[in-house]
Amino acid sequence: MKMKNVLKVCRPVFSVVIATALVLGTGYALADQPVYIGAIGKADDGPGIYRMMLDNDGQLSAPEKLAEIAGAGFFGFAPEGDALISISRPPRGSGREGELVGFRIDSDGMLTKRGTIRTGGIGPCYVEVSKRGDHALVAHYSSGSVFVASLADDGSPTKQTAFVQHEGSSVHPKRQSGPHAHAIRLDPSGTIAVVPDLGADRLFVYRFDPATGELTPADPPSIKASAPGSGPRHNFFSPDGRFMYLVNEMTSKVTAYAFDAEDATLKELQTLSTLPADYEGGNSCSEVRVHPTGQYVFAANRGHNSIAAFAINADDGTLTFLEAEPTGGEIPRHFNVTPDGKFVVIANQRSNTVTVLPFDEEAGELSEAVSSVPLPNPMCVQFPPGN
Repeated sequence: MKMKNVLKVCRPVFSVVIATALVLGTGYALADQPVYIGAIGKADDGPGIYRMMLDNDGQLSAPEKLAEIAGAGFFGFAPEGDALISISRPPRGSGREGELVGFRIDSDGMLTKRGTIRTGGIGPCYVEVSKRGDHALVAHYSSGSVFVASLADDGSPTKQTAFVQHEGSSVHPKRQSGPHAHAIRLDPSGTIAVVPDLGADRLFVYRFDPATGELTPADPPSIKASAPGSGPRHNFFSPDGRFMYLVNEMTSKVTAYAFDAEDATLKELQTLSTLPADYEGGNSCSEVRVHPTGQYVFAANRGHNSIAAFAINADDGTLTFLEAEPTGGEIPRHFNVTPDGKFVVIANQRSNTVTVLPFDEEAGELSEAVSSVPLPNPMCVQFPPGN
């Protein structure tokens, strides 16, 4: 496994292609991977949910708008792939509650809006659909709260089943004067929810009842971040549920935890930088993902504009830094790893591009971007189940 600790030079080898093979009149090759993107920019077609197709060479098609929705900063899919659930965030400073919007996914991949519910909090920033597909869990950044709604079979949100207001603050006078829940993730069993709260510098842990949608604080109900001023942002579990990985936005570090689902507890194992040792510029982390094999962790650097790659020790869950590969864009807000593990697809917010990095699983190496597609203010990258 080749070790790299410096930022590599990224040559502008970008292209945008549409697959030439025609399958069922779609214009896409049979093996193409659908990629759904949430965008909030003032594009000609307006903000909303877009779809691209990713071919076996890592080339992206031009974006196709599926639905218009304001503030579509994050969304998720029902496990059967027949519904998409998105947050709708009002403009910052408006003081208005956020909304949760449900869409049915039609046979051609297009979206049909089915229903909307207010989320009871301000600044929704994350949504997680339950393993059974009948609840959606939402984190609110501005108000520092979490919300759960039940979902009908067609994806429409029906009623509130849980709401919890966080309390707490930390050392940064502006960013940590109060709670800011930034994500909510369920463990592989679907019964434990972990919420990184950037403002409180804590991880809140809840037992989630899949039948009722209720949240109950675990014992203990929260744990401190690795250090004051860390700003925990996003988290992701290993496929086997033994470990959880967290990016700390404000310190540009990733923390590995041992996770016990039965006791609903987290034990910190290790915290290390997402940046090369010789980098001295500004940076903040945005997203973390575990490779489908459970062998690697990726984290996004905004400022360094790279994806950091780490190898996972299968025995104890600790990490070894491998490299930081340029994203081919600026300010990677979000990214995702394709289900086959061969590509990392990145939403570069400032450069208004979606880019693709190949990943060599055997070598543990990311390669420079092979595709770049313009899209104003891309915010979220997701792949529908079953593809």
